[in-house]
Amino acid sequence: MEAMVYHMSSVAQQMTVVFRQMAEAVTAAAVGLQSLSLSCNSTNSTLWTGTGSAWVRTGVEYVRPHYEPPTPEQVRMFSLRSKRDAVRRGAANVKAESLLRSLLTERQDRDLTEHGWFDVPVRSEEGERTYRIHRGSAGNVHLLGPDGKAVERYCAYPRGGLPAADSMAAQKLMLEANERKFLKVANRTRLR
Repeated sequence: MEAMVYHMSSVAQQMTVVFRQMAEAVTAAAVGLQSLSLSCNSTNSTLWTGTGSAWVRTGVEYVRPHYEPPTPEQVRMFSLRSKRDAVRRGAANVKAESLLRSLLTERQDRDLTEHGWFDVPVRSEEGERTYRIHRGSAGNVHLLGPDGKAVERYCAYPRGGLPAADSMAAQKLMLEANERKFLKVANRTRLR
């Protein structure tokens, strides 16, 4: 980042100009920084940025760079993109939910509808275990104890920001097909 320093009478004035230009550059780039510490010639200053603005502290002076609000055309385009993305996410969620429901037994489907979770019985070398998959993507798989209460919570989900129903389907299939591998990749939390 190139910043020009104007020849002024004091270092503080020069630093104000440099940091003002840096704040404008960061704001223009829409970088979501919370705090960026900068130093120059043993003088420390801090640059804070937020939504559409940046504040620079140089000694005791706070400077807010010029902010240009978006044009009506930019607002319209952002709104159209947001609506289009929402429609796509909605369609993906409907397809994912349909796929998940096709993989469930009648009882699992009923439990998911009524309670927001379904049980997956798994036979393994240690005996039969029951996992409860709650609606969601992460930390939503619980191992049930003999009393039907959660003993452990597992967090394992596919990459890619998939709809929750796709994550639940993947978790169910993984538990049924290869419980050992699921347990190997999942983060485990003991609940009691």
